Amino acid sequence: MHWRETWSLVWRTANRYLSLRPNAEVSRSVMVEATHGLGGRIGFTLTSGADYYRPLLRDDVVCAYYRGNASRLAEACDFERVDRGANIILLPVRDEGIFYLPEPASEHLRARVTAGAGPVCPVQLYLDMRAAGGRYAEQAEVLREREIGY
Repeated sequence: MHWRETWSLVWRTANRYLSLRPNAEVSRSVMVEATHGLGGRIGFTLTSGADYYRPLLRDDVVCAYYRGNASRLAEACDFERVDRGANIILLPVRDEGIFYLPEPASEHLRARVTAGAGPVCPVQLYLDMRAAGGRYAEQAEVLREREIGY
């Protein structure tokens, strides 16, 4: 199966929630705190992940890979499960490699990453943004040049 098809499958199996928090940054902070309490692991992707490296786009949606019980995280964060209009998207973790941060990225993000919570690895972030298309795909190229270095 081609990677893009796999990503589409992961996207279709995502858990979608509604957060009534004032913005994505507040929702993301609540998720990080709850993740620590639940012992899960969260890796932010798309705009939520790119913001760790450098702000690239503004987006009201928080998208993350979560290793743990998504329903418990949603309950701890007071998110409501929805079919449409979601502003929180939790993707299942299918490979622990998405959490790997190479030394340059790890050093660059040291002050912002905590145990169990941070962005996905730069390559995964690039692939996710390319697959998402539109403005994400444009910004993936900026991320590739700045953070991946090719």
